[in-house]
Amino acid sequence: VRRLLPLVDGRVLLLGEDGAITILPSGVPEHVAFVTERAESRVMLADVAADRDFASNRFLYFATTTTGQDGTRTVSVVRVRELAERVGEPATIVAGLPTVPAGDPAIAIGADRFIYLAMPGKRGQAGYAGYILRFTPDGNAAGNDRTGSPILAEGPARPARLLWDASSRLL
Repeated sequence: VRRLLPLVDGRVLLLGEDGAITILPSGVPEHVAFVTERAESRVMLADVAADRDFASNRFLYFATTTTGQDGTRTVSVVRVRELAERVGEPATIVAGLPTVPAGDPAIAIGADRFIYLAMPGKRGQAGYAGYILRFTPDGNAAGNDRTGSPILAEGPARPARLLWDASSRLL
């Protein structure tokens, strides 16, 4: 199991190591259609977060990694809609962020409804490695300086999860 995500309606989304999505209590695993292996690349689901307004809009956000034949990896954010324990309507809202060869990103939706993405690796290794990035719900950069950079802060080299405490501080 890669991630267990409680949903506001009492169900639980299980993201398996093999990329299968299972929404409990149904227990029927689904391999999503937008994640495919092509000859030139391999796409994997790394993490998942539910929109703060999931009860009304049914949006889930997946952090995906793509590995090319040459070994280069990128991270993308894909928004989908859940309906009847299936996901569909995929829209890549953040595409192709360069990342390190190993490690997975962590994704979360903040109380401000922005998308937070912790990138694996040490600063300077590749692209945004070692940073926590922030995006608007549509995928626009929303970092600290608002100059078009998504960088919010330095992050851990091996992010596992993004959480907020009771005072809305990012942990």
